[in-house]
Amino acid sequence: MLYPRKIYPLLKKEFRNKNIVVLTGSRQVGKTTLLKMLERDFRKQKKSTLFLDLDLIDNLEHFESSENFLNYLKLNGFDTKKPHIIFIDEFQHSPNPTKILKNLSDHYPNLKIYISGSSSLAMADHLKESLTGRKSVYHLHPLSFEEFLTFKKESQFLKYLKNWKDGLNLSSKQNERIWRILEEFLVFGGYPKVVLQKTKEEKIKELKEIFNSYIRKDIKEFLKMKNIVSYNRLIELLAVNIGNLVNLYKMSSELSLFRELVEKYLFLLEETFVIKMIRPYFKNKKKEIVKMSKVYFEDLGLRNLALNNFNSLRIRQDNGAILENYLLGEITKANLTLFDLKFWRRKMGSEVDFIFSQNGENIPIEAKYQKFSSRKFSLPSGVKNFIEEYHPKRAIVVNNNLSRKGKIKNTIIEFVPFYFFSQIDILK
Repeated sequence: MLYPRKIYPLLKKEFRNKNIVVLTGSRQVGKTTLLKMLERDFRKQKKSTLFLDLDLIDNLEHFESSENFLNYLKLNGFDTKKPHIIFIDEFQHSPNPTKILKNLSDHYPNLKIYISGSSSLAMADHLKESLTGRKSVYHLHPLSFEEFLTFKKESQFLKYLKNWKDGLNLSSKQNERIWRILEEFLVFGGYPKVVLQKTKEEKIKELKEIFNSYIRKDIKEFLKMKNIVSYNRLIELLAVNIGNLVNLYKMSSELSLFRELVEKYLFLLEETFVIKMIRPYFKNKKKEIVKMSKVYFEDLGLRNLALNNFNSLRIRQDNGAILENYLLGEITKANLTLFDLKFWRRKMGSEVDFIFSQNGENIPIEAKYQKFSSRKFSLPSGVKNFIEEYHPKRAIVVNNNLSRKGKIKNTIIEFVPFYFFSQIDILK
């Protein structure tokens, strides 16, 4: 069964655009499935299509040059003077894809081209070349929580998400039920194949396969065998420290690696969508952190695999960091445009998890793994200090159960449960 993804309508709408559509993302995140869904739907509309998977060695020769590819199209009965939709999966395997795509884009306007590629640095290099102005790039993440509910066929809670508004709260039983579902998502992550597995053992096995495939196909060509071991050790260290500042000197010392090598590994991890680095928000260099970044994982399942910890949040010491990582994921999966995300921390220790900036507005967002009473609740100290310093129009406290609005001076305070976070207006 094919499940819809929120990005799908955007990809389908790109058919009207002349640009080459580029779909990036890590392995096993669902890129091939989306391309095949597009091809199926376009065929239903009686459009002429061709799907070419460059992961298959036999297909590579067809995409070695523009001449080879055009000959391949003609041998398959395609008239390049007529409209056709071409899907090229794992295009980074081609030795010279950018030159071919540029030639096709410039000289064959009847060919609408969709391409996908796993998050290898080779693909990143190809995209930086001469396709400027000729491509529309989309990144496919692991599932959002709303997509996760779709894959799990949780129709009741999907209805709650779609109908939720500020101030609407679940009953205690409903809250407990949706938290059990959310915990599965937080522990095993959002890779589609993992989500569809039935047992804990099957989910862990699938996560291991995804990670091993990543090492074999995306990283091995950049690292020698000796370096793969230290690379994995860095991943473990980062997994322990999600939501914390990245101190390069301390990490290089703990791993017995040169600082430059640690920087190289961090670059590889971010370029291949394993981790996400968040920069600090600051206005006062004397009082606030200005240089060091915080680290998070693209998928919490892979993060928990690195630690070999798949326990429930209720018995974990890192539950707050996990929920902080979850908020980052929901923000990045919302396919927003023109926004910036940072964190805020004073050198003396006061901090806010995220500062969401859009259209000149800076909104502090804080994750709190606790239940709040609708009658009596207190504002986290970091948010309170940020409000005193910067006077934002609104602030958001994401928590276990409470949906409510309040006000401190001129700042609107919004309390939002974790499971409803994706429904707040700034993410729409």
